[in-house]
Amino acid sequence: MEEKQPKSWWQTVPSILTGLAGVITATTGLIIALQQVRILNKADVDDLNKSVSPTPASPTPASPPKLSKITYRGTKGTYTVDYNKGTYYGCVDNLGCIFLGANKRVDNSSWKNGSYLYEVSPTKVIVYKNGSVIYRDTFN
Repeated sequence: MEEKQPKSWWQTVPSILTGLAGVITATTGLIIALQQVRILNKADVDDLNKSVSPTPASPTPASPPKLSKITYRGTKGTYTVDYNKGTYYGCVDNLGCIFLGANKRVDNSSWKNGSYLYEVSPTKVIVYKNGSVIYRDTFN
C-alpha cells in the first residue's frame, strides 16, 4: 500500500489564506509607513482646507506685478497666484487643493488661514503651521 505524501504547505486552503493575509498586512503596513514619512499627509491637507476664522482684508499693494496670474509647477504640486485679485490656489499632487481669497492675503506673496501661513516666491512655496515649516515645494 502506498503512503500518501504530505501536501506542501502552500497547497492547503487555510495556509493559502494565511499567506494572503500576510501579504495584505505587509502591503498595508508599507503604505502607512510611506505616508507617515511624507512631510505633508492627507490629514494635514484636510486640516488646511478647513475654514478657520476669517482675517481682515489687507490693502492691495501699490504696484502689482505686470503678470496678474502666474501658475508655478513644483515638484509636488501646482500653485496659481493672481496678484491683481490677491488670490492663491494650491494643489498638492494626490492630496488635495486649497483656495485662499483676497481676504486671507497678508501681503503681495503670502496668505494666512488660521494658524497656517502660505508664502510664494518665484522659486518655491512654503507652508508654516504655528511658525514651523510643514510643507515646502520648489519650482521647476
